Amino acid sequence: MSQPKQQGSKTGITRLVAVAALVAPLAACTASQGAPDTNPSGTHEADAGADAREAIDAQPNADALATVDAKVHADAHVAPDTGVTLDSGSGGDAASGTDAKVDTDALPPGTQTYENLEKYMVQIANGGADQCTTVGANKYCGGSCNGSCAGSSALSTYSIDTGLATPSMGGTSSRVDVSGATSDTLEWVKIDPAAKGSGTHANDTHFVWDFYFYPTATEHVQAYEFDAFFSSNGWWLMMGSQCDLASGNWNGWNQATGHWTTSSVGDCGSFFNLNAWNHVVIRYHRDPGAVTGATKYYYDGLEVNGVSHTWGLPGYLGTNNGWGDVVGAQVQQDLESSFTGTLSSYYESFTFEISP
Repeated sequence: MSQPKQQGSKTGITRLVAVAALVAPLAACTASQGAPDTNPSGTHEADAGADAREAIDAQPNADALATVDAKVHADAHVAPDTGVTLDSGSGGDAASGTDAKVDTDALPPGTQTYENLEKYMVQIANGGADQCTTVGANKYCGGSCNGSCAGSSALSTYSIDTGLATPSMGGTSSRVDVSGATSDTLEWVKIDPAAKGSGTHANDTHFVWDFYFYPTATEHVQAYEFDAFFSSNGWWLMMGSQCDLASGNWNGWNQATGHWTTSSVGDCGSFFNLNAWNHVVIRYHRDPGAVTGATKYYYDGLEVNGVSHTWGLPGYLGTNNGWGDVVGAQVQQDLESSFTGTLSSYYESFTFEISP
């Protein structure tokens, strides 16, 4: 999430979203212009200088927005990051006219797949509790924030609607409506938050986020952000990325320094078809073993509408914040000072694959 900036330039605005565990507070969040971190107390705090942060607690909540399917494919037998195939069908990629489906036979052993996570997107007050529900053995927590939490001094006016039949590729979609010049608005979904060192995904190393995005505008929009996050043993790995429309670069996030970094992926605004569904797949991994100060995370691949792009980014270290264990994804919409009206963004088929 970003704060007001000059056209075509980026500033390293740090922003933090906290994730609280079911038993103890944890942290989980990202920033469009900044780094995610948290404070275990679940209270808001402002860093010195330009960096703005906010902590948000995730609390159990029986009001589920939707059901998310979590499946373990124990019979998979192929290396990580090869589990997405394209099958012909109606709707789907704007570029190819096909539907992307997870090929469960191609997933590595122990892979867990979480589907339709966008149905858990929900608006909460800044500093409020996430809305959580348990489905089987899994916990899902959704929340949102704007202003300093998302990296901007300006507050947006926004709303989140789920279960929309139109536009949709056959199921339902979720819509985020945002207005307010120079504002940034963040929405997240957390998977299985837990106390420090007790997370079910602590040993997982590979992550694939497969989703559909339906933008209605790019003009006067500063950035669209798409972040994956992972915390284990108190170490926070923010695998953030944003299509910075101001500069045209699809940035990666350096958690250790708290800055956006320029990748090899340019002219990202041209990747998106407006008022149409766009298929995005982002792949990441981290060093194996328990997460420590030496553990790095890596950007492995980016595909938009069937076209692969090379990140050209090195590995990045995380930060030790003492938070609980969690994994998840979030999106953000950043508006330029020249933006007027309301920006509507639609999301569907958020699929998150987590592998050892």
